[in-house]
Amino acid sequence: MSEKKNKLKNRNIVSLLIGIILIVTSIFTFIKPVSTFLMLSYILGIVCMTKGTHFIYLYFKLRNEFKLRANTILVFGIILIVAGIIFVVKPIFANNIFTYLIAIWFIYDAIDNFISIGEIKDANPRLFILSIISNILILIGATIIIINPWITIVSLSIALGITLLISGIMYLIRSLTAIDKKEEKSSRNLH
Repeated sequence: MSEKKNKLKNRNIVSLLIGIILIVTSIFTFIKPVSTFLMLSYILGIVCMTKGTHFIYLYFKLRNEFKLRANTILVFGIILIVAGIIFVVKPIFANNIFTYLIAIWFIYDAIDNFISIGEIKDANPRLFILSIISNILILIGATIIIINPWITIVSLSIALGITLLISGIMYLIRSLTAIDKKEEKSSRNLH
């Protein structure tokens, strides 16, 4: 029983520490959104290089058994390593490319929606009008992203900060609730 209490106590302490770390990280994200985005670029670069190295390792391990699949893995591994190097060495360039790709995707999506919008008009005229307005807003948003890519960087950093803050609060609540439950059980056992 003592071992079980120690594990529960350790888990609560870990949850408490994770919650505090997430909240502090969220505050940093709110204060320095651009630095946060650059740090994410470095982390993403390291992850890409690690995964690329793993793919190349898999290529050498599987090349005799699965020739086509192994070649595909090798190509993806090389692409990931190159992308990782770009994210680490030129994070602003990589983030700008990523931002422009998002904008192009939105523009493509809006144009594709405009092309197939006739089907909606026949089904429901109100949804047709809503679709037109939504696609116009998507085009405006994509244009703003192309004109000023930093808007995307700051917005993503703020969204990340909010998510980290909420997650940190949930960890704190979980750790404090577990502590309260243990104290409540202890006081019941005493009475």
